Amino acid sequence: TVENLALWTQDHLTESILQVYEFKTATAAVAMAEAGCILAGSTPRVRDACVGFGRALGTAFQIVDDIQSFELSPDSGTMPCDDIAAGKLTYVIARSLILLDEEDKKRLILILCSPEVRQQAEFQEEGIALVRKSGALEQCRAEAVAMVDEAWHHFSLEIPPSEPKVMVRVFSRNLILPQKNRHR
Repeated sequence: TVENLALWTQDHLTESILQVYEFKTATAAVAMAEAGCILAGSTPRVRDACVGFGRALGTAFQIVDDIQSFELSPDSGTMPCDDIAAGKLTYVIARSLILLDEEDKKRLILILCSPEVRQQAEFQEEGIALVRKSGALEQCRAEAVAMVDEAWHHFSLEIPPSEPKVMVRVFSRNLILPQKNRHR
């Protein structure tokens, strides 16, 4: 509710959301990394690097998925942003609440907390505009890229050069970078 404004803007909230993403979205990647390492008879260091990379990639993927809900759909030219319409507190929305000034923060919380308000297209558009204005989309994408890059560094130290390793790198970059930035 709007009355719980302090809860919406606490720094530890973003950490909690990332933990949920790790348990939700990253679980499949972590399980696959664990299984692959067990089947390959990998050392604990290799296993830790693979699992860490899977965890980072899965978490970053969920952040990027949240970001994409604020971008124009190439098919329809519309901006559905079901997270605003549902009043869902995603990592991107939580980061925007931290970054917005007090007036804009209260306005976004009002939109998110009122089912009647957030179901109206004009207020959904306003909520989207506030999130975009905050700079959270760019900041969250940079965080997702950094998360994967850091995990890749540790992964890369343990896994010898090979074609599959290159394929994993290309695949992971394609998941988290917008199409225009993939060839960097």
